[in-house]
Amino acid sequence: MTTLRRTASGQFHTADAISLDALTADTWRDYLLPPQAAVAGLPSLSLTDEEAAHLRQGRAISTSSALPDGTPAASLTINGRLLGVVEVRGGQCYPRKMAPTDKPLTQ
Repeated sequence: MTTLRRTASGQFHTADAISLDALTADTWRDYLLPPQAAVAGLPSLSLTDEEAAHLRQGRAISTSSALPDGTPAASLTINGRLLGVVEVRGGQCYPRKMAPTDKPLTQ
């Protein structure tokens, strides 16, 4: 083997990629995907504002989800905003990778 080329990562494929030449200071925003695209392959959990606040503080929350232990899941606010990725274990959701925010959770 002389080369190794990744042609896909999850749902993202090189066939869908944009060339660097297509990106300009005026157009790069046109190609941005919503954060939810990064976790589209994961099961998702819709959380209340209170549950979201607990996860943001690094605290586990209770869940009635039937997901098996060790399953990663996308955590979303009720209005669909991505909070991050949680891990379900023993009826609890533990924060694993939380998205940064500079806005209050209620917006």
